Amino acid sequence: MNRKLWSGLASVLLIIILGALLAGCGSFRQRALEAQTRLDRAVQRAEIAEEAAARNASHILEMDHRIEVLEDALAEILETAPNE
Repeated sequence: MNRKLWSGLASVLLIIILGALLAGCGSFRQRALEAQTRLDRAVQRAEIAEEAAARNASHILEMDHRIEVLEDALAEILETAPNE
C-alpha cells in the first residue's frame, strides 16, 4: 500500500508540474506576441521618421537654394546702388 501511495503522489506531482509548465508556455507565447507587436510598432515609427527626414532634407535643400538666390540678388543690388 505504501508503494501505491508514493506512486499516486508522484502522479499528482507530475500533473502539477506539467500544468505549471503549460501555463508558463502560455504566458511565454503571450509575451512573444506582445514583443512582436512592439517590434512592428517600432518599425512603423522608424519608417515614418525616415519619410519625415527625407522631407526635411528636401526642405533644407530648397531653403539653401533660396538663400543663395537672395544672396545673389542682394550682391547685385549692392553693386548697382550708388555709393554714398
